[in-house]
Amino acid sequence: MTSPTPPQAPSPALGWLLAVPALLGTLISLVLPTVQTIWLSLQRGGVLRESTYVGFANYGKLLGDGEFWRAAWFTLSLVAMPLLVAVVVAPLLAVALDRAGTWPRRAGRIALSLAIVTFSPVGVAAAWMRGLAPDAPGLAGLAEGLRDPATAPG
Repeated sequence: MTSPTPPQAPSPALGWLLAVPALLGTLISLVLPTVQTIWLSLQRGGVLRESTYVGFANYGKLLGDGEFWRAAWFTLSLVAMPLLVAVVVAPLLAVALDRAGTWPRRAGRIALSLAIVTFSPVGVAAAWMRGLAPDAPGLAGLAEGLRDPATAPG
């Protein structure tokens, strides 16, 4: 009777060989575009004219503009409230409803469902009405052509 041969540990080279496609994909799809974007942000020029290196002048111009900071604060305000509700209020409400018992839990489900069902159509209607306003700026102005049945698609 022969003794069974002990299993041999796979070579570490096999692991590296299997990791190479993932590393190449990461390099091609994440690292190189990031480096190229940073390099292009330090230049002035465009597709049709020659680019010249300007250093951090583009960033100084951008950060010195009041419009940038207004847009940044507006974006932060849009992100802060939903994040606060999702991270703080929702878990606290879930714990409170879980400990409350059967009937409060059912009432909480109904109240939260009604909030979603009523908010969505109201939000869509408000956005639609804002888009139809004659003085609507930006993307809301694109809805201007949908107001008149003669120019609306379909």
